[in-house]
Amino acid sequence: MVDGAQDGNPDVIQTFESDGTTGHGYYANIDGAAGVDIFEGSSDDNFDSDNMTLEKVLQVTESDGSKFLIYDAHEVLDVYKVTNTSTNDVDTVIGVEEFEFSDGTMELGIQTKQTITFSIETGLTELNNMLGTAFSDEFTSDSSSEIFTGGAGADVITLGDGSGTDRITDFDISTDKLEIVQNVNDTAITGASSALSRITDTSDGALVNLGYSGTGSEQVQHTILLEGVSKDSLSSDNFLVPEIL
Repeated sequence: MVDGAQDGNPDVIQTFESDGTTGHGYYANIDGAAGVDIFEGSSDDNFDSDNMTLEKVLQVTESDGSKFLIYDAHEVLDVYKVTNTSTNDVDTVIGVEEFEFSDGTMELGIQTKQTITFSIETGLTELNNMLGTAFSDEFTSDSSSEIFTGGAGADVITLGDGSGTDRITDFDISTDKLEIVQNVNDTAITGASSALSRITDTSDGALVNLGYSGTGSEQVQHTILLEGVSKDSLSSDNFLVPEIL
């Protein structure tokens, strides 16, 4: 947790001390006593990481400024701050799904609307419309067909085996990313360059070929379309290719 962003910079946390008080700073347990020692304004070379013991974390502030909560290292909750521009009062809210203001609401979670159609030729077809928030969202594609609208923020769409036929309506080449598991659907995708090589331009946008599953009449092609985006406008910065998801 000292370098949660993995960028070489120590992160700031808010902790419970053993006496029940809270503090902000970098943490370590150097003296061996119960509780977490807090070093206000310290740098990562002010303590020995081999001796660190984390007691309980309230809030982590990454070196990039993003914030989240961790409870017992298992549950991660986003932290939001709402500021009254007239009074400058600030409220901190945790684990909420929607803000309701006097003039409207703001969703904080991804909204999904499912449509199921039937035809003699194709049988049942599931279509999921997934709408993101004004913040950075993480979407995961499943075997149904999906239409992703990320909204504002740096969004990530994760694609594994059998992801189906998907599209993104508002892929932002400056901030958004596709996360594609290595060798998805038995393809040779092992990195960003090989993912780029599987893109073709269509009249609707850049189409990423994610391979096939099944055989014969049961064979299915898996793709994702980036509406309004050209192949040449994409770069390796738009792709994450992990070994596992």
